[in-house]
Amino acid sequence: MQTLYEIAEKKQLQVQQSEEAKKELEYKVEKVMKEQSERYERVIEILRDQLASTQEEKEEQMRLFIFQQSLQRVAQTAQYAVASLDDGDGCILS
Repeated sequence: MQTLYEIAEKKQLQVQQSEEAKKELEYKVEKVMKEQSERYERVIEILRDQLASTQEEKEEQMRLFIFQQSLQRVAQTAQYAVASLDDGDGCILS
């Protein structure tokens, strides 16, 4: 039959093992949380870079569109100028 002292020792050992298991589990959870946090930070960085790149592309497309519109206006103006110089004989300079 076990003595009260032996029972207390077993309980003490169980408590100690339980505390060690708890600490180990807390460490693992903390490690996983840190890894996840780092991954999320990297994903956020990548998304920010993509967003900035997309924004730059949109701005570049807008600049090209404006430039194209300007060129079309210049071409139209040149056509009107040439047409106003043409007196119908097919020769601009008479």
